[in-house]
Amino acid sequence: MIPLRILPIITALLLSACATPQTNSNKIDSVASKLEAKKQRELVVQEWTNADERLFRVGYPILVKATSFCEKTSYQTGMTFWSAKDVGKEWEEAYQSVYGLSELLQAAYIVPGAPADKDGLKRDDIFIAINDWSVPVGKKAKNKFIEKLGELSKSADSIAFKVQRGDQELTLTVTPEKACDYQIILDPSDVLNAFADGKTITFHKGIMDFFRTDQEVALVFSHELAHNTMKHNEAKTQNMTVGGAGGFVIDLLGALAGINTQGKFTDMGMRGGAGAFSAAFETEADYVGLYIMAVSGNEIEKSSHFWRRMSMKSVQSISLTTTHPANADRFVGIENTIKEIKAKIAAGEPLQPEMKKTKPVDPPKAPKH
Repeated sequence: MIPLRILPIITALLLSACATPQTNSNKIDSVASKLEAKKQRELVVQEWTNADERLFRVGYPILVKATSFCEKTSYQTGMTFWSAKDVGKEWEEAYQSVYGLSELLQAAYIVPGAPADKDGLKRDDIFIAINDWSVPVGKKAKNKFIEKLGELSKSADSIAFKVQRGDQELTLTVTPEKACDYQIILDPSDVLNAFADGKTITFHKGIMDFFRTDQEVALVFSHELAHNTMKHNEAKTQNMTVGGAGGFVIDLLGALAGINTQGKFTDMGMRGGAGAFSAAFETEADYVGLYIMAVSGNEIEKSSHFWRRMSMKSVQSISLTTTHPANADRFVGIENTIKEIKAKIAAGEPLQPEMKKTKPVDPPKAPKH
């Protein structure tokens, strides 16, 4: 065994034998490097902000116009808000530099035509109070602000926003509008994905970068909203529970027979149940989502072409069905739905998805005497 005291000597000898660069590379000035890092962080937060605003600009009107599909609704103003204390310590300086943020909560993006816009709120307005409630300052201000708006969003009553705009202190009365009650979230990761969990609709920055048109944003947003309106997350949870119960029976029988399965069949059953009908749920979200897209006033023609572009990023997805349908199937399915919707528009029929017809239950027969 090599004595520990001579390990550093051996390591130094080995490193001395390593190949080294052959040119006199420029020495990096630490100050210049720090300034460049600052600039790059500023560029990053600008990209994030642009993506976040685009997602909210396209998504919010869909939430407003698709309320006939949503059981869960509330009354919204159509704006986002932020402060330097809710962006993460690493990015606080960059947001302060680019957008002038402070610890005070202020209006960020306001959707054109939304209640906040119509009733006079402006970007960078600093919130002082909502009705008679003073807006807090600092790290937890945004969460408390969201909670307060959540309380007020249960009714269509007007909301008085007291704001600081430059040297002026203004009170603006905003009348909210009814919308599907799902929070829109941008995840800064580069993953090419979006998802819905029954409470939120989340887009990763990676898929926002992939979109070429707002129509593509609307297509995927409507698809994710359909997951929520059709309660797919709840259905998957139910299937997981059923699958786990079946696996538990096998584990229990094994235990009675003196075999310790270590709960493997329960785990397998839960995984299998969670994945049951997964591709079918995705197909249904494509179908219902296109109706949501049409009802929201978005152009549906050629929206199916998005899946051709997706196949350029994932060739195996052209014909491979996993938890999601094959891209070729999705293209054809959306094309068929476009024809179905256009036919209903031409006939003046309501734009409602075709639901499965349940077999009528025969009424109970009167007892024989």
